[in-house]
Amino acid sequence: MALTRLYLLASLLATAISFRAAHATIPEGSAQELADDDFVVAISTASSRLVLAQGTRAYRAGIRTFIMNSNETEIPFLNKVYAKYRETYEYFPDEEDPDPKRWHAKNPGDFRAAMAPFAAHRHFGNTYKWMLYGDDDTLFFMRGVQQLLSNFDPELPLALSDNLWYETGHPRLESFRCLPCGFNTSNMPAAQTDTGYTPRAACPYCTRKDACPPSKPSCAITGAHGGAGMIFSVGLMRQLDLSYDAALACMNDLRHCSGGDCLVSQCLWRAGYGFTDPGFSLQYTQPYDHVLFDNMEARWFLKSPIESITMGNCGPLCRNVIQHAVSYHVRGKSFPSFAKAAAFMYGLTESYGAAIEFLALQADRGSRGVAAAVGGEEEGGEGGAGGGTNGDGLWEAEEEEGKGTDL
Repeated sequence: MALTRLYLLASLLATAISFRAAHATIPEGSAQELADDDFVVAISTASSRLVLAQGTRAYRAGIRTFIMNSNETEIPFLNKVYAKYRETYEYFPDEEDPDPKRWHAKNPGDFRAAMAPFAAHRHFGNTYKWMLYGDDDTLFFMRGVQQLLSNFDPELPLALSDNLWYETGHPRLESFRCLPCGFNTSNMPAAQTDTGYTPRAACPYCTRKDACPPSKPSCAITGAHGGAGMIFSVGLMRQLDLSYDAALACMNDLRHCSGGDCLVSQCLWRAGYGFTDPGFSLQYTQPYDHVLFDNMEARWFLKSPIESITMGNCGPLCRNVIQHAVSYHVRGKSFPSFAKAAAFMYGLTESYGAAIEFLALQADRGSRGVAAAVGGEEEGGEGGAGGGTNGDGLWEAEEEEGKGTDL
């Protein structure tokens, strides 16, 4: 039985990859396809974690990437050897004060992590539309990124994330933020309006005034979660009050932040900008199941999406999450080594890509023959009755059994 399942998985992977080659198009509903050069990636790392930063090549192949590193002597070599991957390396030191109580954030490398996006913009200038920013073990799913960004104008000053801190937790519905311009809050389920705070749609972009509720015009934020990643528009990064020098001055004025993500978020806030929640999760009665940036409730099937699908363990919620996910925090320290965490990034990227294309294959009317063969029409009798497929959904029987769990 186990060998049969492994053979089935291998066959479906091959089918999905073949389908991907023949149907390489942008996500349905996208206004336009964004090219590799419309993106840049900003990452901070340390010499001991460099393999993690380089492991993110799994998702960013062909995209210009700016990596800040902790070892100055390594920079010339890194730039010479890895320019072929469109990578640029720059040095920024750890916190140098011997007293940790005087550091700007919790860890010695947090200041470097916070400066990475501003240094990246200083390097690339206005030659891109969107900047993907996260930890050195943050994986972005470019299909989900493309799908999300089709609804936004990069010329506006936008900071995007739906994984935001509130007090000591994330993601939290109570986080002060905005919804996209034009978002109809009247369609939000009642559960989203019972938290004591309902974000408002902000036009044309989110300001600090828009993010704060009228009852708390001087509210404070903690910010976005760095491991989940953030997406910044070129329209945001070109603002004079967010230049490299301005950001450096802002962060030098901050103390005791929880991490680099806190420093970045606080400087955006001080400059007058708030985070925009895409609002996708707020259209559901269980919003935490539908977070786009590092969905913590759905990590178990995002960790191996193609296996979840082909083994019949992927119901409506699972498919929804896979089709819309924007990022995944690998959490490198949870692996036996950083090298193994980097290898996992490549495996997950391939698994995700195969899952997306196999879901498209399922939905394609021309895939009825594949669905019948895998779903067991021969066992189910005439017309496939009882076989578990209908030509549109490969695992119909399993979904029916799991209706109560919405997995």
